[in-house]
Amino acid sequence: WLKFMCYNLGAVDRTKDPFSWAGPASSDTAILGKFYQWGRPGAANRVHNTVDSTNFTKTFYYPHDWKIRFGYTRPLADNYHADDYTWRNHKNSTVDPCPDGWHVPAQSAFGAIFKGTADADIPANATANTWTLTGTFADGTGNGGYAIKPDGSTTTLFFPAAGHRSAGDGQMYNVGLDGTYWSGTTAATGAHHLTINSGRVYPSRVSYRSYAFSVRCISEEI
Repeated sequence: WLKFMCYNLGAVDRTKDPFSWAGPASSDTAILGKFYQWGRPGAANRVHNTVDSTNFTKTFYYPHDWKIRFGYTRPLADNYHADDYTWRNHKNSTVDPCPDGWHVPAQSAFGAIFKGTADADIPANATANTWTLTGTFADGTGNGGYAIKPDGSTTTLFFPAAGHRSAGDGQMYNVGLDGTYWSGTTAATGAHHLTINSGRVYPSRVSYRSYAFSVRCISEEI
């Protein structure tokens, strides 16, 4: 068994049902939490349902992480590639955004709860758990997500389609349409993440580290 948090990291109202949400215009949007740029200490930006991109580092330059090369927009001290080891399959540290007893999951954890592998597929072909599509997936108005049911009937984990922040302009996209969840596993200058949409589950996609995605912490208990 793997023990994930009930809510996305940064959720501000834990009185809401963690297994469903009514969409971007609803009062339970707070369960969606914040977005984080990979490997960056603490919150990379603000709560998901605001256009404010304060504290978000935009970049159009290789290697497309939040520490920009060549000193274009940041001090010389930040003039290097983001550290591969900040979130990389480590237990909680000063830069892991998860609280004590929790950490950013390895990519293998997302694969393990879908098919036991990193292979993308339609949710009906999940073998490790039953993945049930819920709600409607639509940009800006949808309330889509996936309910994960180990016994085929009881929901124990829910991934909402919280959207993401763009690496280039820092704005939010695809809220209600898809969901992206960082892992601690690196891939060259990028990092692996879980992506969900209305048709497929991708346990192991790779994106630049300057994108800001959701984080779902996993327990350090064995």
